[in-house]
Amino acid sequence: MGDVQLKSDLKRYNSKEWKNQKLDTFQFSTLFEDVLKIEKPDFIFQTGDWVNYNNGLFLKIIDRVGIELDVLPLPYDEWRFMNKSIPYELKENFFLTIGNHDSYKEIILEGILVSEADILANIKEVKLDLNNSESKKEFLINKFHHLAKARFHKNTGTYVIEKDQFTLISMDGLDRNRKPLLDFIEEELSQHQKFYPEKKLIVISHYPIFTGRLKNTDEELVLADIRETLIHLFDKYKVDVYINGHEHFYLRYKNEGIKIADFKGVVPKYTKYMTVSNFVNPYPREFKRLMPQKYDDNALIYFSGIHYSTLTISDISLEVKTYGLIENNFWKTIDYFEIK
Repeated sequence: MGDVQLKSDLKRYNSKEWKNQKLDTFQFSTLFEDVLKIEKPDFIFQTGDWVNYNNGLFLKIIDRVGIELDVLPLPYDEWRFMNKSIPYELKENFFLTIGNHDSYKEIILEGILVSEADILANIKEVKLDLNNSESKKEFLINKFHHLAKARFHKNTGTYVIEKDQFTLISMDGLDRNRKPLLDFIEEELSQHQKFYPEKKLIVISHYPIFTGRLKNTDEELVLADIRETLIHLFDKYKVDVYINGHEHFYLRYKNEGIKIADFKGVVPKYTKYMTVSNFVNPYPREFKRLMPQKYDDNALIYFSGIHYSTLTISDISLEVKTYGLIENNFWKTIDYFEIK
């Protein structure tokens, strides 16, 4: 499952009401409970942006001439709300790959107080800081204690989990120290091939290697600079599937037929690439990331609504199904493929 990042309706809250605000998790909780009853999963992979502000939001209120009236911190703990939704029996088997929203250190939004309507107007971001990648191991273990058993890349948010059925590599795409990151990933892939070749190999990261937007000009495509290296590594060591979030739609790329010019000559030969990244929080329909087919004829399957995917591992195959929420809250199969 992908991006959740539940938001507050900031315009509704003035300084008197702000402190009583709570995170509205009703829609998410209802959908999540529904999916868990249907699927009864053994593990949950979450592709990042589990929370929206990482408890780092401050709302700065100014008057119409720009004078600061108040600065209000977020009055609830997002992680407490979200982690309470994970069933007790699955808490040890919930694996999150850290996203940009999960990495916020401080975000300041500024709004103009419209006193006669008692609302805020023209709310905009005036500051955004991210946590250093070298601090994320401690952060993740603090939020998810079972990750203390994982093998981490130094103190970053990249880690490896070994299970009887699979090896999972969770990669922090915001780690800009690329050479050590790639060395760690190749070493782990090599060890898997040497000691566990019979197990399925899954890599998750918040960020896409391929994207629904223009490939070589997308500033948010954090992995673009190491795309070629990662694709070669994944093919060489037979990574079965790469799953990312961030884009707020479902998308699976063709392995055959990708236009070489789009990806600077890099075409995947083995690994399947999926974007699983909208569980509750789609982008507005007019936003162009919802329309990749207009920019990209390499997409095999595309769906803009709320969705989730299941991975079923047997001795002989990895079966992947994706379900989309359509009218009347009905889950419909929108994609299926199998890796032998």
